[in-house]
Amino acid sequence: AQRAKSRSSHIRHANIIGPVALRCDSLKSSSTMASLTFTEELRDAAGEQWERVVGHKFTVELAKGDIDPSVLKKYLIQDHRFLDAFVVLLASTIANARTLKDRIPGCQFLALITGKENTYFERSFEALGVGGETEREKV
Repeated sequence: AQRAKSRSSHIRHANIIGPVALRCDSLKSSSTMASLTFTEELRDAAGEQWERVVGHKFTVELAKGDIDPSVLKKYLIQDHRFLDAFVVLLASTIANARTLKDRIPGCQFLALITGKENTYFERSFEALGVGGETEREKV
């Protein structure tokens, strides 16, 4: 009963996760789900979307390690922009939290994602020959 309750909780949370939300209503019966791992349930719920993602040229080439450097460069620039926007959003959330106790977890997470993650982008940009902000704005 506890396992079923836990799975039910996972599925409720999965309902708010992107493409999974589109297919959670069509999950197999609870007796069939009990034999699946949570990851298998999510993959099953994603259906064709999962196959499109894992079979996409970018994903396949990235996994093989033979992605075109210009494609990787564009991807990393876009991902870095996302990181920047996310940092602004998280900082705003921290600033608007009611108490210090409420702010601390956000601050800890902000420190985590701006530490090594930012270093990764800078090292990758250097390795791929990506110039400064001016060049990044062109992509």
